Amino acid sequence: MIAEERETTIAYSDADDVVRVFTCLKRDLTAIKKNKAFKQVDGGVYRDGTEWGSFHLPMDKFGSVSSIVKRTRTMTDEQRVATAERLANARKARNGNS
Repeated sequence: MIAEERETTIAYSDADDVVRVFTCLKRDLTAIKKNKAFKQVDGGVYRDGTEWGSFHLPMDKFGSVSSIVKRTRTMTDEQRVATAERLANARKARNGNS
């Protein structure tokens, strides 16, 4: 398949109890297969070797479309330093290096 033909589609309605996901994008297919919340209902390989899959996800495991969008944060240099320090301290605490 050419790049324009490879896609991931997500379909659901207010009446559905599952979200239907179809993908033939390798990165999405890999991520979905690793997530135990998804149930694979169909799948295969096209003649050109492109793998595809169709999955169901319980509606209560799907937040909303807005949760798909990566959120970015603009921080000042001071905020970056403070965040880095908090992360370093949390890692030390987790590893028992007080």
